[in-house]
Amino acid sequence: MRTIKPHKAVLRGKVRWRVIIPAAINNGKPAQRWFRTAESARDFAATLSQQRTGLVAQFLTYPQETQAHAISAMAKLADRPYELDEAVNFWLVHRPKVEMTVTELVAEALTAKEASGLRPRSLAALRYNWESFAKIHGGMLVGAVTAGTVSEWLAGKGLAPASLTGKLIDIRTLFSYAVKRGYLAKNPALGVDKARRDDNRPGILTVSQCAKVLRRARESGPDMLRWVAVQLFGGLRPEEARRIREENITAMHIDIFSGMAKGRRRRLVTINPTLKAWLDLGGQLPVLNLTRRWATIRLGKLVNQTKKRDAATGLGFDWPHDGMRHSFVSYAFPIWGATQTAIEAGHSEGVLFQHYREVVTKEQAEEFWALRPHNVESI
Repeated sequence: MRTIKPHKAVLRGKVRWRVIIPAAINNGKPAQRWFRTAESARDFAATLSQQRTGLVAQFLTYPQETQAHAISAMAKLADRPYELDEAVNFWLVHRPKVEMTVTELVAEALTAKEASGLRPRSLAALRYNWESFAKIHGGMLVGAVTAGTVSEWLAGKGLAPASLTGKLIDIRTLFSYAVKRGYLAKNPALGVDKARRDDNRPGILTVSQCAKVLRRARESGPDMLRWVAVQLFGGLRPEEARRIREENITAMHIDIFSGMAKGRRRRLVTINPTLKAWLDLGGQLPVLNLTRRWATIRLGKLVNQTKKRDAATGLGFDWPHDGMRHSFVSYAFPIWGATQTAIEAGHSEGVLFQHYREVVTKEQAEEFWALRPHNVESI
């Protein structure tokens, strides 16, 4: 430790005495002070020395571990325009209100979501992703989770951009609950950007593939055909089609009430001429043994009651995610325009322009809406 003492120097042609004030006792920044006489300079230097000695003595009274933490903290702030006490004050204001681990947060949030009446399928998705995150970071305090923590967890999944975005949204939901409960001041997952997709257009069915689906569904039975028709020509989501009942279908509309709609937003789906032609063939919803029968249509019949399927009796092409609804929106857009299509589909026009614009031509759309029970056998 260098001795604090005055130095003789010339200032503006006159002899003066200068004392250098060490950064350690001047808020981290060195400074200097000038004096007319050597005596006043020595007195000031002696005062600074006593002050520094007192600070050093006080610092040494703390445990070595505390001293190490303080030194480490000051080193982290060395290249930043903040003082250690500013950082501590910020932490005291923004620290978690409750010392809760990620595992404890997940358990509490799941209980709250279940009590709120969240649908079983949505709750199961949240449970899977939250518990997966807790499996890696469960012992960490929620206040210690950063955007980097979430980003590294996502990077380790090795999933496609769309899947990563879904998981990020679920983790944001988890920490949003913590913020609302006062456990956190801000949501760390909001600092993670959604994965970018080079081609975010949805996969759809060609007109000939639509015709094949309709033929296979008709072979399975009128109720199966009815279930396909409300999705392909009515734009219902798969879960909506599973929940729908005959009393929801009138002469003019299909009533998708809030209990079955995504986001619990009710809408009325118009029964257009193409959809009416297929609904007129009869059938009853909901479909019995839906999962097994749909698997048979898509993948083929089981061979001798084994788990193997005869691919030749299936559709013979890869099924795009949410293929029937995406096809409905894609083929409706060139004919009806953005506003009417968005109303029928139950989402925003922004989604249409982002994902569906120019996916198909008007000519292809006209072929799609011309599909009728009497002509699908020839397509």
